[in-house]
Amino acid sequence: MRVTLIDGGRKIRLDQDVIVKTNFRHYVIPCGFTSDIVSVPRVFHGILPPVGARYSSAAIFHDFMYRLHEVRWMIKGSPSPLQRHSVTRKQADQLFKEVLQYNNVRSWRVFARYRAVRMFGKKSWRKNNA
Repeated sequence: MRVTLIDGGRKIRLDQDVIVKTNFRHYVIPCGFTSDIVSVPRVFHGILPPVGARYSSAAIFHDFMYRLHEVRWMIKGSPSPLQRHSVTRKQADQLFKEVLQYNNVRSWRVFARYRAVRMFGKKSWRKNNA
C-alpha cells in the first residue's frame, strides 16, 4: 500500500487503489482517499496497536464506509468493474470484522476492535450522515 502522510503525519492519503479482501468479495478503496487509520486511545496501544499490516487496511476500509456509507467491490467480467452499494453502520462494522478475520488477526483482537467500533462509532457515523 503506497500512501502519503498529510496533516502533519496524523493522516494518510492513498497513492493507489487498495484492494481489501474477505472470504466473499474484493472491495476497493480508491486512490486519494484520506484516513487517520485507527483511532485507538494511547492507553490501549499495547494491546490494540493502532497500525500494522493486518489492521491498517481494515481500518482504512472502515473509515471509507463510515465516511461514504457505501462499499465498492469488483466483479470479474462485468461491464462496470465496480459495483457500489450503500451500507448501514452495522454492516460496515461487520465488514470491518470480516476483513480483520481474513487478515488472520487473533480472534480476541478482532472481538475487541469490533466491540470498540460498535460501542463508540455512532458519533462518527452520524457526523458523516449529513
